[in-house]
Amino acid sequence: MDASIVPILVSVFALLISAYGIIERRSATERDLRDRLLKKVDDLHELGVNEDELWWGEDEDEVWDRRAAIKAQRMRMVQQALLLERMIRGRRLTSEEYATLALACERAGDLDQALALWKRATALAAHGSAVAEAASWRSMAGCHSQRGEYPEMRRAIARALEIIPTWHDVGRYEYAMTCADLAEGEWAASDHETPEFRSALSTALDKAELVMSDHSRHRVTRRLAEIQSWPHAT
Repeated sequence: MDASIVPILVSVFALLISAYGIIERRSATERDLRDRLLKKVDDLHELGVNEDELWWGEDEDEVWDRRAAIKAQRMRMVQQALLLERMIRGRRLTSEEYATLALACERAGDLDQALALWKRATALAAHGSAVAEAASWRSMAGCHSQRGEYPEMRRAIARALEIIPTWHDVGRYEYAMTCADLAEGEWAASDHETPEFRSALSTALDKAELVMSDHSRHRVTRRLAEIQSWPHAT
């Protein structure tokens, strides 16, 4: 080997080692960011569970104070999670994790960010189970309903109904609940009974009778009973 080439090879080797070190440090940083992001998502999920349990045996004034504190805490946590998410390159979260963030944004009152996150969750859910994808479309429809975007809500519900496999029990339950969502959305859009509301409610009632699981049948029956209790909804 020509002696003059040795310094060049040494320099190239040194550059490669340096580049490898940079890549390793960047990878370690991204792993740390992702770990922190996942921890934040888990914390947001736990915060939602804790909030849902506040009504049981609590003083009403204290509940409202604690809910206000949780809302402020949730907003801070969502902002921190979104900042971490932007700092990570490539695929950041799963559909379920984006859904947790979207729901947290909804509960914090940030419907614009919630809708953007539901769209991400739905896009990723398309690569998983049909029931998960349909559930994501249902959730996006709910966000549209909160925003008063009823045509978009109907389109999302229609997509969920196209996807849901009705040949097994989970699918039948999801189908019935999705039709209940549609009935509720139709009512919210018009504030009275319409043919579309009646059709959605009737379909939900028919599908609910096919649900086999006791727990699922109880949930969907309770939901439909609530809808039927509205004025002029029977």
